[in-house]
Amino acid sequence: MTSGKTLAAVAAGLMFVAGCGISSEVDALRKIPTKGDAYMHALQMEYAGLAATADGRGADDSAEFYYNKGKMAAGGKKVDPLGMKDRKLPKGVDDEIEAARLALVAVLRGGGAKKAPNQSARAQAMFDCWMEEVSRNAPAMAVGECRKGFDQALKYADEASTGK
Repeated sequence: MTSGKTLAAVAAGLMFVAGCGISSEVDALRKIPTKGDAYMHALQMEYAGLAATADGRGADDSAEFYYNKGKMAAGGKKVDPLGMKDRKLPKGVDDEIEAARLALVAVLRGGGAKKAPNQSARAQAMFDCWMEEVSRNAPAMAVGECRKGFDQALKYADEASTGK
């Protein structure tokens, strides 16, 4: 092989490995013992699921983003929901998303993470999903799925944390 053909073969091999890499990393992420409480474990699993979904649709940046958040949760590190400056949002929806983030943070700080760890983690992950889908002008169905998941999970987490 000439050096040009060798470089092309190596580049093709690296692209193949890179394309397959995240799904095996996500599988490994799901098996890492969590260095934290039930909420951190639930966050780890939620973000692993989002990473797998993003990987399945070929959204490498999103898959890596969610994978990294899941890995932080697995390591017991604080993982915050996306902040308002973390994504560029279209006008008209930013106020709605900001209000939703404030409600999420209130539930998390109000005991939701302890009293309803699975639903609180789901709410946080679905909030991040909703915000990302809106920022990338995803189809309404994709935005709606994340929003619905957020609304449902937040409702249950809020009820658990307030006893209402």
